[in-house]
Amino acid sequence: MIHMAFSRQDGVRLCLWLTVLISSARGMDVVIGLVGTDDALLSGGSVSNSLIEGADSCADPATCYVSVDTLQSLLAGSDVSISVNGTISVAAVPTDGGAFTSAATTLSLSAGNSSFSTDALKISARIDMGPLGFLVLGNNAEGGKVCVIGSDATVGGSDPACSDSGGSNECAGAGLVCISAAELQLLRASSVRLSGLGSGSQVVVNGLASADTNISSTLYLTAQAAGFSGTNSEQIVMRGGAVSVACALIVEASSGVTVDVTVEASGGSNNGDLLLDGDGGSLVLSTPATGNMLTAGGKITLRAATGGIAYAGTANLLLEAQRGITIENDMTPDLTDRAITLNCDADSTGEGSFVVAAGVTIGSGVTTRDVTITASDIEIGSTATTIQSSVAYNMYIYLNNGQQIGLGVDVSASGGMSISADEAQSFSTNRLCIGDSLHGGILIGALSSTNTAGVLTWCFRASSTSTGTVRFQDGSSSFQILDVIAYKSITFDVPTTSGVTTTYFLGDMDLEVTGTSAGGAEGIIFTTAQYLNVESLLTMKTSVGITASTSLYINAGAGFYLDADLTVSSSASDIVLSINCDTDAGGA
Repeated sequence: MIHMAFSRQDGVRLCLWLTVLISSARGMDVVIGLVGTDDALLSGGSVSNSLIEGADSCADPATCYVSVDTLQSLLAGSDVSISVNGTISVAAVPTDGGAFTSAATTLSLSAGNSSFSTDALKISARIDMGPLGFLVLGNNAEGGKVCVIGSDATVGGSDPACSDSGGSNECAGAGLVCISAAELQLLRASSVRLSGLGSGSQVVVNGLASADTNISSTLYLTAQAAGFSGTNSEQIVMRGGAVSVACALIVEASSGVTVDVTVEASGGSNNGDLLLDGDGGSLVLSTPATGNMLTAGGKITLRAATGGIAYAGTANLLLEAQRGITIENDMTPDLTDRAITLNCDADSTGEGSFVVAAGVTIGSGVTTRDVTITASDIEIGSTATTIQSSVAYNMYIYLNNGQQIGLGVDVSASGGMSISADEAQSFSTNRLCIGDSLHGGILIGALSSTNTAGVLTWCFRASSTSTGTVRFQDGSSSFQILDVIAYKSITFDVPTTSGVTTTYFLGDMDLEVTGTSAGGAEGIIFTTAQYLNVESLLTMKTSVGITASTSLYINAGAGFYLDADLTVSSSASDIVLSINCDTDAGGA
């Protein structure tokens, strides 16, 4: 017999006494109902407030009887654990009709044996742990399975299924705990943990509906015992029908997680966070034909420390969260021609950051199509992190909460999206477009050619009629190709001879202000001494005009196309306007 202690992730103590029995023979059964023949064991057995097979002996060697009223009394102030190598049946509610507890205590029920294939945990009466209590339902069988079959389960074919008499497909075999939709709907708690506890155990889920979970905080699906002998991404499998819970969902496996259906977590005291952790295996996401792969009212966190995160399926990968998306390990496609869309701030409240751990690679430089990121902020762990699309496709970054975007400029104090110069170094794509009409203007600071080298064309868009501005400031910046379109203004305030530069041999610089004077546009503006150094063709276009209040030096290797009035005016006596349209003397 082995005792193991687990700690709850939400800070409330969970003491789970897990018994692993060497014997393969069927152990004793426990009936939790109105009869309490063996109640004394719960408070006076080998471990306080527990009944553990092999340590405690019931009046009937085959069956123990525990009163629901005694459980209710004990749970009012302490945790209770029942762990046997046979079955547990919950057959009655407390005689007062109330909850088992109103305190933050834990009831742990674990059963199961690898020598028989019928359901080891049967729930026919309500288990109400109140708004604060924690409920753990576990399978002790070595190599056993916890099969959760919700009311949206798909039935037939190869879909996993089970009942009290046994399971089929991925639920087939000995050591079964089958939890049906009807049983799920009898559970009420702050948090519920459904767990494979025995060595090599597996958890299989088919078709959870939000109405199946009366949980105010978190549903945990866990299979963290070592020894799983199946595919190294399938210790926890979601397959068949979609999974939707009205609380947070935390899925943790020792040897991998496979998600073949859409998953949604929303509501609950923590807004519906969604964590998928494959740990020592892989995390595999199989995308649906349409819609989001994962949706969370809170934050999405993806983790698979050993095998990384893979995605395939029939369509592009779409993840949507209202409180951010965190990716902690490499996330790469198993198939070609798959785009990635990450909406980290789906409700545009400014609470959804995109966070990528140090050294992680997202996407593929060969097989990934467009990558689209919508977030309130971007946090990249190191310059060794790479976010990439293939060379023929593009990348888009959006901020939808009306705040500023800073590239090489920290605007976090005002609630904006800040991408540091080092973070810019992590993007690798043919074309990166930042912004649209829903941000509060773009500020671009000092960026070296090393910072921007991973992107061929840097594209900035500011189309709002009220905040559609792009401003270059603080120090010189270098791009291979630069494309800027704003409604109100494009401003250059970079007082160095390096100025703003393009370096690619076809390194055009296109600057356009689309607004009109009547619409409040201000055109293209140069302040202090300004230098534009363009490797190829420079284009400037605006109906409002271009104004420079200081000396202006324009250097282009393959011409200067001007579609605007250009006015240079200053009280200084030595103001200079210098335009060189053929700096490489190539005749173009």
